Amino acid sequence: MRMKVFFIFMSLLWCALSSCQSETSDSATHYVVRGVYVGPQFNGEAAVIHHEAIPGFMEAMQMTFRLAPLETVNDLPTGAKISFELIVTESNSFIQNLHPLPDSTRLTFENDQTTPPPTTTPSRAPVD
Repeated sequence: MRMKVFFIFMSLLWCALSSCQSETSDSATHYVVRGVYVGPQFNGEAAVIHHEAIPGFMEAMQMTFRLAPLETVNDLPTGAKISFELIVTESNSFIQNLHPLPDSTRLTFENDQTTPPPTTTPSRAPVD
């Protein structure tokens, strides 16, 4: 009985590891992207980011990206300028290695039809 349980466990482990490996295998395309973090989505499993154009892949826009397993956006404030790695396979895409950029970083949203989110919270005008 123990041998059967061990064999099932090892088979499941092998399947899990091989599926993770296929997502980041040589057939995946990696892009380094910069943008502005807009906020979390889907209970923190995804992030909305207004990103710069990705040459040869897509124009600048705001969109939702699925986070890689174990990746988190908990420490990123809304409006933070960030860099991240976009991994694209035939059947999947996700982002990983999210890092904040200095506030002085200049981002370019050429040909973007949407307005980028503010990078700082606007102050309120004094009330008389």
